[in-house]
Amino acid sequence: TPSGLGRILGQLGLTLVQQECMALDLRGWSSPAPPDLPLAINEVTTPESFSDYSEAFRGFGMDEATHQGKMLMLEQVGYGSGKPIRHFVGYCGDRPVGCSSIVFAAGVAGVYWVATQPAWRGRGIGTAMTAAACRLAVREGYRYCVLGASKLGAPIYRQMGFRDTGSLSVYRFRPFGCP
Repeated sequence: TPSGLGRILGQLGLTLVQQECMALDLRGWSSPAPPDLPLAINEVTTPESFSDYSEAFRGFGMDEATHQGKMLMLEQVGYGSGKPIRHFVGYCGDRPVGCSSIVFAAGVAGVYWVATQPAWRGRGIGTAMTAAACRLAVREGYRYCVLGASKLGAPIYRQMGFRDTGSLSVYRFRPFGCP
């Protein structure tokens, strides 16, 4: 990499976002208690449940073009049993309020895209969505779950048993004044 790469990327309009890399040894792991609200978690297996996943994914606060692009990419991979990426939606009543995904690759299970709708945060939904992905990894025979944690998520993951393994520097490009 060239000397001063971070400075160069910053000059080009990219913003540095640091993520904590974390891992969970699933041997002997206990799934946390469910939240104190009626939360039903279902795996995405139909176009309708993928639409609900998309709605819950809005908890990331992406601009619409980025959101649609991400959903198009994930939809192209497909969903359901046998796919390398599996998705979950959490519902309070009939409202999709949280989501998570798990990617099976290189002998580990990667937890990705854990999001909770802003109005529903602080109620244990993110923990429950993460646990759903980890439980699937256990059922599929994986020993480790890994993830990249935001500052908001890292303390929650540590409470679940994830351990810090390093950090990752991600440079985010937001063209044309996107938030």
